[in-house]
Amino acid sequence: MNRIIRITRMMRFHRRHILLDITENMQSYLIETFWSEEDNAYLCIAPDLPGCCAAGDTPLEAIQEMQDAMASWLQACSNMGRELPVPLAKPRKAA
Repeated sequence: MNRIIRITRMMRFHRRHILLDITENMQSYLIETFWSEEDNAYLCIAPDLPGCCAAGDTPLEAIQEMQDAMASWLQACSNMGRELPVPLAKPRKAA
């Protein structure tokens, strides 16, 4: 799978909330990275890829893990003959 990772925007909200655009297969998917007190780790989610998430001890580690999770999620989608989701999520302010 051809992977192009490009951070197109990064904004910080409430000290630890980071929003990034990640490009996978020429489509740009937003990921949200935030600190979880409950898990004592940084977590990433991709709103356009249901169930796709990752964790790490640092924001960078969580993002690196998320890149692998996204690649696997998209490969599984392709293997099942499904169309890749159209990226629709937009950055938003954290509550």
